[in-house]
Amino acid sequence: MKTQIKSLQDINTTGTLVYFQPTGGRYKIIILESALRLLRQEGFTWSQIAEIFSISAKTIYRRRKEFNIPDDLPDYTNITNEQLDNIVKGLRAEHPFFGQVLLMGSLRSLGIRIPRQRLRDSLQRIDTFGILNRWSSIIPRRVYSVAGPNCLWHIDGNHKLIRWKFVIHGGIDGFSRMITYLKCSGNNRSDTVFSAFLNACHKFGIPSRVRADKGGENIKVRHYMEQYYGSNRGSFIAGQSVHNQRIERLWVDLKQTWNSHSIRTEHNLTPKQLFTKGMIQHGIRGIEDLVINPDDYGIDWDGPIPSLESNIVIVNEPSNILTNDQYAYLASRVNPLQTDNCYGINIYLKCVSVVADILRNS
Repeated sequence: MKTQIKSLQDINTTGTLVYFQPTGGRYKIIILESALRLLRQEGFTWSQIAEIFSISAKTIYRRRKEFNIPDDLPDYTNITNEQLDNIVKGLRAEHPFFGQVLLMGSLRSLGIRIPRQRLRDSLQRIDTFGILNRWSSIIPRRVYSVAGPNCLWHIDGNHKLIRWKFVIHGGIDGFSRMITYLKCSGNNRSDTVFSAFLNACHKFGIPSRVRADKGGENIKVRHYMEQYYGSNRGSFIAGQSVHNQRIERLWVDLKQTWNSHSIRTEHNLTPKQLFTKGMIQHGIRGIEDLVINPDDYGIDWDGPIPSLESNIVIVNEPSNILTNDQYAYLASRVNPLQTDNCYGINIYLKCVSVVADILRNS
């Protein structure tokens, strides 16, 4: 992904992506080769690429031949129905609320490419009741609109695992739904949030605006945005969590699956494709929304509404009750990175058992 972002930045610094070259007769349409290759690598069809550049598909075909760009979209994966059903069963067990679109994104993130009809048939075989249940509870959508990539990021923290001293901080680009960062930490300090935010800025570019709740952990992000762009322009929009649905929805889904799933209301493009397309069309920070109403900007009025929480969440640092020698013994007995078919639960239970033995014998 870093290589792709660097390519986007290079493309934007070169200026014109499409220009006309005199030939003595009809002008020849020239397209930046790196832009063509990048869009193709992201899975855009040649017709979609032609639409992005507002030129004909025949011109794209000629430039493709001229640059010797292969038609290298991967073929469908050779997988039997039984193998596919087993994989889909595993995904459904891990993500019971995923529908067809997010399941397709999960398969893509695993490197499996199949027609959508095969996934539908697989779900019919293994989860007929679930399909009928989801169809009965479809929620109508309303329009959410920002101008382009990096115009508005939504950031938030998830405290569902606070009992175990885990806090997850995340950010998402409002235009493309691209996850810009997702970090699990043992505290809820503003330094931690700002570090994750700044790393994302180095990777994706600095957003024009940020929407977050009024939590104290976001204060350094607020100071940074207002120092970088100036105050009184809505660089940092602080509001209630109930108005930050783009990032609240992210807590339901997670990074690789989300970035690879197609979005029905965006012509079935994925967040990665939307981010790439938007950067090509609108530039590194998108088209600026110069005049905004901070009370309304970036709110999806029909999005999922979280429960109201206090603006300040204090998470004490997890304490280490072991000595250095005891910790070394624990590390020799438990490998946290080993394969576990039970989502790490067995590793955790083994760790608890070893620690209990150490404390009993100390």
